[in-house]
Amino acid sequence: MADISQFTMQEFLQLPTPQVADLVRGLTVGFPIDGTRRWFLLHYPQVWNVEQYKELVAKRYVEEFAIFFDHGVETILVPAFGGELLSRGKGYVRDMMDAVMRLADHRTFADFYRE
Repeated sequence: MADISQFTMQEFLQLPTPQVADLVRGLTVGFPIDGTRRWFLLHYPQVWNVEQYKELVAKRYVEEFAIFFDHGVETILVPAFGGELLSRGKGYVRDMMDAVMRLADHRTFADFYRE
């Protein structure tokens, strides 16, 4: 197995995906989720529908997770709820707990896990 440090940044960025995957295979990556509402408003300013928001965010997470896996990462840790969020009130906490459950049973995620 090659050592990633043997490459300059420019060389590394030019490597094909399978070679990058060989270099990083087995790594665990932390991927904290934040800014999804801001992302949604930036990319979809014409729409503010909670159900559409949930669908598009789930789709985007799966796209990003797939990139990690395609590039050899085997485990992704996604801290989804921190103590600082408790200060946002009971309604927000309830919504976050619903969102955490969606990671387990939402169709987009479930299909991704099966693949």
